[in-house]
Amino acid sequence: MPLESLPDTFDNATHDALDRAVNEATAESWTHSTSPKLESLMEYTVLLTHIVSDSNGHLDPKFTKLREAQRLIQTHEDLRRMLAAAWERKSYREIRNLAILKVPEIPVQQFPEQTIPYQDLQKGLSASFEATYRGAAIDGFYEYLALNEKRFRNTNSPSYYAKFCSIVQSSGTGKSRMLTELSKKDVIVLYMNLRDSEPSLTDRLTFPARDPIPATILTEFPSNEEEYRIHCYAFFIALFDIVEEQLSTEHSTRNSKTKILRWAREMCDMSYSPTRIHTTRSDFFDKLSQKYNKARVDLVHRIDGKPGKGERASTEPDVDKNTDVDTAADRIKNISLSEPNPRRSDPPRFKFSTPLFDVYEKMTTRLGNIFPGDSTNPKLVIALDEAQSLSSKCNGGYRPADVFCRIVNEYSHQDRGKHAIWVVFASTTSRVADFSPPNKQHNSARVSINGEKLFEPYTQLGWDQNAPELRETDIKDISRLKHIASFGRPLWKSLETSLDNVQLVMDTASSKLCGTPEFDAKDTHQMLAVLGQRFGLDVALGHPDSVGHLEKGVASHMRICLSTTPDRIWRFTKYPSEPILSCAAAYALHDSPERLPACLENLLQALNGGMIDKGKRGEMASRLLWLLAKDLYVRTKAKNKGTEWPKTFDAHLADCQMISVVDWLEFVFGPQIWNAKEKKASITHEAFKNAYLNFSHWVSMDTDINKSNGLGFDEWTLRHWMRTSAVQCCHQQPRIDKVIPIYFKDEHDKASAELQMSQIFISDKARESTDSKNELAPITRGGISGQDSEIPKRERPNGLPYIAIMADLGQPPSFSVTFPERETDDRCMRIYAAGIDTSTYPFLANHSALLNRLQELVHIAQLPSIERFFGKYLDAQVNFGSTPTRKHMQWEHGKSVPEKKRA
Repeated sequence: MPLESLPDTFDNATHDALDRAVNEATAESWTHSTSPKLESLMEYTVLLTHIVSDSNGHLDPKFTKLREAQRLIQTHEDLRRMLAAAWERKSYREIRNLAILKVPEIPVQQFPEQTIPYQDLQKGLSASFEATYRGAAIDGFYEYLALNEKRFRNTNSPSYYAKFCSIVQSSGTGKSRMLTELSKKDVIVLYMNLRDSEPSLTDRLTFPARDPIPATILTEFPSNEEEYRIHCYAFFIALFDIVEEQLSTEHSTRNSKTKILRWAREMCDMSYSPTRIHTTRSDFFDKLSQKYNKARVDLVHRIDGKPGKGERASTEPDVDKNTDVDTAADRIKNISLSEPNPRRSDPPRFKFSTPLFDVYEKMTTRLGNIFPGDSTNPKLVIALDEAQSLSSKCNGGYRPADVFCRIVNEYSHQDRGKHAIWVVFASTTSRVADFSPPNKQHNSARVSINGEKLFEPYTQLGWDQNAPELRETDIKDISRLKHIASFGRPLWKSLETSLDNVQLVMDTASSKLCGTPEFDAKDTHQMLAVLGQRFGLDVALGHPDSVGHLEKGVASHMRICLSTTPDRIWRFTKYPSEPILSCAAAYALHDSPERLPACLENLLQALNGGMIDKGKRGEMASRLLWLLAKDLYVRTKAKNKGTEWPKTFDAHLADCQMISVVDWLEFVFGPQIWNAKEKKASITHEAFKNAYLNFSHWVSMDTDINKSNGLGFDEWTLRHWMRTSAVQCCHQQPRIDKVIPIYFKDEHDKASAELQMSQIFISDKARESTDSKNELAPITRGGISGQDSEIPKRERPNGLPYIAIMADLGQPPSFSVTFPERETDDRCMRIYAAGIDTSTYPFLANHSALLNRLQELVHIAQLPSIERFFGKYLDAQVNFGSTPTRKHMQWEHGKSVPEKKRA
C-alpha cells in the first residue's frame, strides 16, 4: 500500500532552502555525499534524520533519533525507495509531505462543560513570558551562580564535583521565566525543556512546552548505560560546537557584542505561535540534531577503531557499511567505556573524552572575550527544565543523571574550572538535586565517596510579585478574583491576564494543589495539602514519613521549598499565604458532604501516627473550629454560597467575601450570644453592626505581634485583611493565640483604611484541670499590640470595639459574654466559651461528624493528667522554667524526697 501524501505546506523557495540545509548536513556526515546512490541502511537512516531535522518543526522530531528513523525505514519499503530517489535528485519535498512523518495532532484539554484547545492554552500562558518581569529572583540566582563559581575555584576548601546545580521549587513560581530572563544580565542561556512527550493534566497547564529534540536525546533512555553515555557525549560535543560556530561568526562582525547578546536573548524568546516556524531557537535545535547525529556516529565508529574527525586512520578494517544502529548498540553493550582505548595511548579516562575536550577548548579559546578566565560571573548556562526524569533509575538499571553529570565533571575540571560555564537543572521535585556523582555509588548516596561536594539547590524565587500597593485596591473589593489572583506565585496573575476563562484558572489551582483533577480525601498526601494550605498543619520532622511527604508536597501539591541543608537530606518547606489556593482548597473540601468528615478522619490517623504536630493548647483544633465555622456559615447563610466559581474575574470569591460579624457570632454561638442584660445586648449588637470579617486561611507567626519593627498595628491588621488571612500567633505571644481581622464599614468612607480595622483575639486552652476564665479580662488590644496610643483619640475618640474569646476547649461546657455598658476606651466584647459541644457551639448540631472529630482532636492535644503525688513532683523537675513557681524554678528539689502529707 503506497504511503499517504498530504497537501504541500511549503512554497518552492522554502523547499529549496530546506533541501540545501539537508545536503549541507549530509556532506558533513559522510565524505561521499556526492555519490548518486545510498548503499547502507545507516546512510538511509542518517538522511531521514536530516530531512526531519531541517523541516522547520513540521515533521515529528522523534524521527531525528537514529533508532526510530531506522525502524520506520525497515517497516516501509516504499519509504526506502523514495529516499533513494530523493537522494539522486537532491530534493526531498515528497518526503516532507508524507503523512507518517507529520507531527501528530495535539489533543485538546478537557474541562467540565468546556473544551480548551491546547494551542490556545499555550498561547495564553506564553503571554506571561512577555509581561514585565518583577522581583529580584534573577539577581538572587545570578549572585548564587557567581558565588558557586568562586567556591568551585577555591583550592583552599573542599572540592566540588562539577559545575552543575539545581533549582527546586513547586509549580508556578517562575523557575522557567527566571532562567530565560537571566539572558538580560548578559548571560548566554541555552534553555531546553525536557517535559514528558505525553503531558499529564498539570503539564498541559504549564509553559514553556517541551523542546522535542533535546528531550528526545536526553530522556529516551537506551537499555544500557554505555549507550546513554554516548548520547550525552554527543549532546555536549554538538552543543559546544554550535555555540562556537554561531558566536565566532557574530564575533567577527562589527558590533559583535550587541549581536551576540541579541542572539542570546532570541534563544530565550518563548513567544508562542503555531504558524511561526523559523526562529533562532528552532534553527539552533535543527543544528543540534544534525551535529548530534554526526557526533554519535563518529563515537560509534570509535568503538571499532574508525578515526574521528581529524584523526589518523587505524590499520584495522573499516566498519561494515551495512552496520545499523542496533548492531552498533550491541557492540556498545559489550565494551567498557572507562577503560583506555587499546589502540591509543590515551590517559585512563572515558575514551570519548578527547573529542569533547577538543570542542570545549576550541569554543573557550576562540571566544576568549566571551569566556574570560578571570571572571566568576556566569557566562554560559545550559538550562535543563523539567529534568526530574534524569534522576530516576531507568529500565537499564542506571540513573541517567549520574552518567550526564559525570561528563559535566570531566569538562569542568579539564580547564581547572577557569570558565564560568554552568549546567542548571530545574524541577518541581527535589529528586533533581539528588544526583550521585562518584564513579561507584550506592543508590542512596547523596555525596561523593571521595569527599567531593555538590552545590545546594537554589529555592529563592520570590513571592507576591504581582501584589498591589496597600491602598491601590478599594478595601471592599478585595474578594474579587482579579485582586486575589495578585497574591502568591506569579502563575495566577499570568493566567488571569492571559486567559478569559475563570473555570480554567480555578480548575488549574485545584488540580495543582491536589495533584489530580479530582480530590481524594482518603489520600493522605492530598488531605495534608488541602488542610495544610489553609489550616497551617505542622509536619513533625522526626516522623519517618515526613521527608517523603514534604518532598511530594513540593513536587505535586504546591508546597514551597524554603531551603535545603548542605547534605540535601532535610528540606524546610511551608504553605505561604496564597488566598486563591485557599479558595481552591475550600472548594475541594466542601464540594460534597462526605469529603470533610473523610478528611478529618484521615487527619486523625496522621495525628495518632505522629506525622502532624498536635499542639499543646489545642491550637490546631481551634484553627479548624473557627475557620470551618466560617466555611459552613458561607455555605448555609451567606448570599454567595460558593457552590460554583465566579463567572468573571471581576466577580467575588465566596470564601473571601465579607460576612457580618454579628451574624457569624450568632451562627457560631446561637442566641445565647445576646443573652446578657437587654441593655448590654443592645449596645453590643449596635457596636458591631457594621463589622465584617473575611478570613480564608491561617498564617503562622514566628515572633510577638508587638515586635513589628515600625509597622503600625492597624496597618498590620489591614494587610492581613487585604489578603484574607487570619493569624496563628507564636508560642511566646502573651495572652492570645490567634487574631482575626475585622473591618468596620464606614458608610461615608471618610476614615482611612487603617482607622476602620479592629480584631478578634482568641486564646486557646485545652487543659482539663484549670479554669481559664480569669485569664480573659487581661486581654486588651493595647496590651497585645504594645501600641496603646497608636491612633490619637481626637481621630478615633472611643476606639473601635473589638472581641476577646477564651476558647477553653478542655473544660466542661460553659458560656458567658460581657460588654461594657458605657462607651469607654476599652470597648471589648469578652466571650468565655468552654468545652466543645453543641451547647457552647450550636452550629455543630447539624454537623455531628465534625463535632466528633473536633472532640477527638481536643483530647489528643491534652497532656495526660498526673494525679499521683510523687508523679507530679517528678514531672515538675523536667519542666524547669516553664512557670516562675518554685516547683519549676528550684532545681534543688531534684535530689530531695518530699514528705507526703497525710489525708
